[in-house]
Amino acid sequence: MLAGGLLRGIFFMPVNNSRKKIRFFIFAYWHDRRWKQFVGATIKIWDLAHNLTKLGHEVVLFLPKYHFDTKDIPFRVVEVPLVDVPIVRLFSFNFLLSFYLMAFLRQKRPHVVYIRRMTSIVPLLYAKLRRTLLFYEVNDDPYANIHDEGLRATFLIRSLLSVKVDEANLKASSRAFVISPEIKKKILQWNPGIQARKLMIMHSGANTQLFRPHNKRKCRSLLRLDVARKYIGFVGTLLAHQGIDTLIDASPLILKKESRSLFLIIGEGPMKSIWNKRIEDYGLGDFFIFSGQIDYEDVPKWIGAMDVCLAPFLRSAGLRSPVKIFDYMACEKPVVASNIKGTTDQFAGTGAIELVEPENPEILANAIIRLLGNKEKAREMGQKGRALTLEYYDRGSIAKRIEEEVYFCTGEGFRAINKRD
Repeated sequence: MLAGGLLRGIFFMPVNNSRKKIRFFIFAYWHDRRWKQFVGATIKIWDLAHNLTKLGHEVVLFLPKYHFDTKDIPFRVVEVPLVDVPIVRLFSFNFLLSFYLMAFLRQKRPHVVYIRRMTSIVPLLYAKLRRTLLFYEVNDDPYANIHDEGLRATFLIRSLLSVKVDEANLKASSRAFVISPEIKKKILQWNPGIQARKLMIMHSGANTQLFRPHNKRKCRSLLRLDVARKYIGFVGTLLAHQGIDTLIDASPLILKKESRSLFLIIGEGPMKSIWNKRIEDYGLGDFFIFSGQIDYEDVPKWIGAMDVCLAPFLRSAGLRSPVKIFDYMACEKPVVASNIKGTTDQFAGTGAIELVEPENPEILANAIIRLLGNKEKAREMGQKGRALTLEYYDRGSIAKRIEEEVYFCTGEGFRAINKRD
């Protein structure tokens, strides 16, 4: 877990008190207890709460009760109980969230209800009751599986319910933050009555204070890795769309040219045993290292140990936020990624990412081999990636942008709200 000293050092810094303090109620829901460490995409909401607090604002974060480590954090976390059983989870969380929010009716109203996309109208109803701003965050494609006839009926019903909830939240929101122009376009196609101007593009970004350049040799020593090897790495939840199958197929071609290479797979997930079996069937067990679940603050060390970082998404990945790529770039690493429209094509022409055809082991292998053999090119890509992240994808800047949107939406009325409270 994130240690108290790390939190204070990275997030809790002097603030500018010249601006009015905003009270944020942030709502997020996910159902996998393994995510209680805020790994992967879920860390974004954690960073948002920290960064808004750093700007001098008051934050209350509402989450399912999975016993998060909330020691030494500078904002309030409200853990809502739920019945941790499939199907019942979501309904029990929403039911009990309603009762928890009733207790907050006796307290000062929030200025902003901020919802990370979830299947719930409870925060929306609370925002209406308290007459406060509603901000809505969409981190993926809400319509990805709606027309997939191969899915179970229960999943399709849940997806359709989610779409209807999205529609209600989007219509009621003052601002909706989406991760790509393609998702914005889909939302407007599905909901032509929604005002386009309220949908704003906001990428997931990276925590550039935690994810920063590290000495490669030192990282390898700390992690007890052979300092003389070449490391090709991946960080993320081990799900099928991540494309590790393509990397496994590409690995013999890479090893033929770069025999001292090792492959680091950082993360945990349901595909781990399947990929491990495939690696063993190839006779490549000595060349792959699976770290398992690691503490979030240790991720930059593993990235720091890598020579080349990968995001070999399958075509089926669809529209999603490439969080790992932002983290790689923040650590000043060269990246090879599948060229997926609406996900990774935003990096085309930046010089920081080499985009390759998805699901093509030979092309993936050749791109990796070229970077392993050209240290100057790899260094240049890493520097461009770090600069790009600092300029456009820093999560501190994202929090600042949200702050500015609050001031813009409220205008002079914001001062009146403060006086009334």
